[in-house]
Amino acid sequence: MVQFLASRSSTDFSLLLLRLLLVTSSLNPGACSQVPRGADSATAAENPLTRIVGVDPQQQDGRVQAMHPVSPLLTSEEVERLNSFDGEPSVEAAGVTRRVAPFSVGQWNYAHATFYGDETAQDTMQGACGYGNMYQQGYGTATTALSSTLFDNGFACGRCFEIRCVASWACYLGNPSTIVTATNFCPANWLKPTNNGGWCNPPRQHFDMSKPAFEKIAAWRAGIVPVAYRRVPCSKQGSMEFRIEGNPWWHIVFITNVGGPGDIGEVYIRGSGTKRWVRMSHNWGVGFQVFGGYLGQGLSFMVISSSNLETVMAWNVVPANWRLGQTFSGGQFQHPR
Repeated sequence: MVQFLASRSSTDFSLLLLRLLLVTSSLNPGACSQVPRGADSATAAENPLTRIVGVDPQQQDGRVQAMHPVSPLLTSEEVERLNSFDGEPSVEAAGVTRRVAPFSVGQWNYAHATFYGDETAQDTMQGACGYGNMYQQGYGTATTALSSTLFDNGFACGRCFEIRCVASWACYLGNPSTIVTATNFCPANWLKPTNNGGWCNPPRQHFDMSKPAFEKIAAWRAGIVPVAYRRVPCSKQGSMEFRIEGNPWWHIVFITNVGGPGDIGEVYIRGSGTKRWVRMSHNWGVGFQVFGGYLGQGLSFMVISSSNLETVMAWNVVPANWRLGQTFSGGQFQHPR
């Protein structure tokens, strides 16, 4: 092998090296990654705090574990008014107007849909939103991954979509629709054109569904079908669930079973000892983090939807003797049941 390479001209060697780099950088193009790639180098150069979506937070460095660059949904004055109450006021009582109408059905738009995995939907478990086991979390196989245009840097996690196959031989008679929850990210494949394999490349709006969900609307042999889609309220049983992970000095809270708009734009935490609302930063998916020791304190959460700014206060949902790895329930957005 050494003699072979030595006999090549410098130009041939450069071409061979380039081919090797292209092959090794492909990283399974066309598949929906459950641990998506981070921001590209150009974006990272512009903003060193760019989030790495879908990477275990314990593996991220301190630069990534920083507050997301989105403007706060509550002003500092509103937070101070909330902090001035010693009891359990509603956001309205504190002068923070957040009473909104329930999230309603959106307008129809057009996109394309593919599927990944098999009939068991095993490949859809975990994913870039932080839900973990979809069966245990109540999402089952009615799930989809979103292209970056729809994924919204993870803030689209939890949104519900009604999807209907249109204008294809593969569509079932009557064009039935199905409702799915966004639980994963479908990365771009820059080695292929957007109309031939690079289905999730920007600016395409694309759904990479679980196979059982895809088979609700079309024959799987088609591979890809045009679809009509719209946002719909998420119907959930019970309250939101707060799963606390991390360590004694850093906590990340994964919020699941979110009804109504389904998404989370901002989260605040309040310890029974500190008695102050602190804005948590968005880490990845439905995970929001805070630095500081909250062990030994009862916890309350304030959750704000990024879609309609509906705000829910989940008071004292976590007792003072909580431990990492536990899940607690409380609060819920307005939604049909």
